[in-house]
Amino acid sequence: MDIELADGQSFEIFNQIDVKSTIIFTTAYDEFAIRAFKVNSIDYLLKPIDAAELKNSFEKFKDLKQSSIVAPKLDMETIVSALKEKQQSYKHRFLVKQGQRLIPIDIQEIAYFYTEDKVSFIKTYTEQRYIVDHSLDELELLLDPNNFFRANRQFIVGPKCLDGIHNHFNGKLKINLKPNTGEEVFVSREKAADFKKWLGEK
Repeated sequence: MDIELADGQSFEIFNQIDVKSTIIFTTAYDEFAIRAFKVNSIDYLLKPIDAAELKNSFEKFKDLKQSSIVAPKLDMETIVSALKEKQQSYKHRFLVKQGQRLIPIDIQEIAYFYTEDKVSFIKTYTEQRYIVDHSLDELELLLDPNNFFRANRQFIVGPKCLDGIHNHFNGKLKINLKPNTGEEVFVSREKAADFKKWLGEK
């Protein structure tokens, strides 16, 4: 079960039906916020999901089925509380260097993040570029997923920076960004459906 969906959180299902199935959560939340999952579910996998970890989760499930141990009942209040704690810790601004100056950049000013030659950059709507001291993997955890989407290995984009979306070969999407990137940017076939949901497509 993934946690953050385009139309809300998957936990909403627990308000409607009594889920008796064993659950493995997949999430982009860090370990601090996810501590409740360790206790209240069979396992959780931090995205991007590692194949070996997924295999271990299934092995854990098989061991539970073959033993007298009962999978722990989900304490949804504790889990939702942990999620809210994490949501409150999303970055609202970044402190960046420009020469000897330190400049605070508000999150609303940022069009997208990208990486170039293993260095991560912020691009603002006013076409300013700043180095940011985080990898894109780290940024993905620090940013509110409602406001930013990891389009590919090089770009994390906000919805207001999109200047055009086009179908491309093999199910990919080609996206035009503003300010212009000077290069073609694609969303992979595997991420295309999630990208559309993120933008509001049902």
